[in-house]
Amino acid sequence: MQTLGLSMIVRNGAEDLRQCLASVRPVVQQMVIVDTGSTDGSPEVAREFGAELVCVPWTNHYAEARNRALKHMRTDWVLVLDADEELSEEARSGIPSLLDCGGQVGGFALQQRNYLRQRYVHSLGVLSREIAGSHPRATGMGAKSFIDNPICRLFRRHPEIFFEGRIHEIVENRFPQAGFTLTLTGFVIHHFGHLAEKERHLEKQVRYREILRLALEEAPGDSRLWVQLAITEEVHFRNSDEALRCYQKAASLGYPRADAWVGMAQILQRKGEKEASLAALAHLADQGDEGVLKRELSGDALHDLGRLEEARQMYASVLKRTREDRTACATGRDAQIESKLGYVEVRLGMHRQGLRRLRRAVAACPGLADQHDRLIKALVLMAREAEAAEAAEAALRDCMQERFVSRAAALYLRAGQTREAERVLGLGHNAFPHSGQLQALSASMGAPAASKE
Repeated sequence: MQTLGLSMIVRNGAEDLRQCLASVRPVVQQMVIVDTGSTDGSPEVAREFGAELVCVPWTNHYAEARNRALKHMRTDWVLVLDADEELSEEARSGIPSLLDCGGQVGGFALQQRNYLRQRYVHSLGVLSREIAGSHPRATGMGAKSFIDNPICRLFRRHPEIFFEGRIHEIVENRFPQAGFTLTLTGFVIHHFGHLAEKERHLEKQVRYREILRLALEEAPGDSRLWVQLAITEEVHFRNSDEALRCYQKAASLGYPRADAWVGMAQILQRKGEKEASLAALAHLADQGDEGVLKRELSGDALHDLGRLEEARQMYASVLKRTREDRTACATGRDAQIESKLGYVEVRLGMHRQGLRRLRRAVAACPGLADQHDRLIKALVLMAREAEAAEAAEAALRDCMQERFVSRAAALYLRAGQTREAERVLGLGHNAFPHSGQLQALSASMGAPAASKE
């Protein structure tokens, strides 16, 4: 019978480690945990589960630490997890049968399911999917969607199979050299790291950025590292200029995946360089998730360029795709697309059809502020100020934001409904008692304002 062992590296992972080890204990015969300097009780948790603990200094090199753990493994097969991950129930049941495979198979790629707080995200050219029916822990931590990323975490213990890379380390490149093949499975590893508290997550990203820069000094021609640094700079540090430079460097090195072009296009879009954004999007495939991203983002750029009919066609094609394939996106993404399509149609004079789409999108996902915003702007374009004011006030039930208070009050005033404007401002003063904007609006119409005390 083939044996299986768990190999891990940990540093201050006690908050998650117990659940991780509990998820894998039923299927492993050995646990080896390399601790790289924990101060939070992680070693005690490891010993509680009978793990063999190895303490080593941290050298800013993930592969080195991973390979230290591999040296202590004695089982036929190795399973690798991080403290903020759990092995799914299906994986626990199915992995033992994988180990009796033929001698040519050197490892198996499992699906790392990355849970996200955002509703709509893309990564590696893949769109996030609906959270419903997934892990209850993820739901309890506020996850709204997830992205699956296939990664080799289960492989034979063999001297020619080891980790490579200072960061985002992998074993996949070793299989051809060792004479083995890699097989893809559907078994899931649940990953909760992106749901960590903001401060804790940012601390990790500061370390990642430092290590990525070190890795690029060693391997400046590695396009994968340039994309990873770009994502880190853009998502976690809001450094769009540096992220754009990194994406462009990756593209010049022939990076084969969609991330570089999508990231580049979105930054250029925000910088107002619409034509350049469209040029970047032209590099994406027309099929699959890349095709959905290509059409939606192209629609956004075309809309801003005033090429409304072209934008309408892009949004319509995306909406058709998401409705034909309900697994193509997270819940509500089709409502987001329909909202964009409806607004373009109103701008094109297709008022009845566009307004119907806008109202339907808001009803489908009332918690999305952008969809309320498009409905309000469409009604203003149609010179229906009273309805626009009502729509802005209705938005407050789902998205209590200062901008909706001021817009509702201003629109009620334009419609000659002073009493309604005063009522909305009263709600706004209760919710935002220190808002200078609302104080000024009240003063301009002679309405009483809330005290700043």
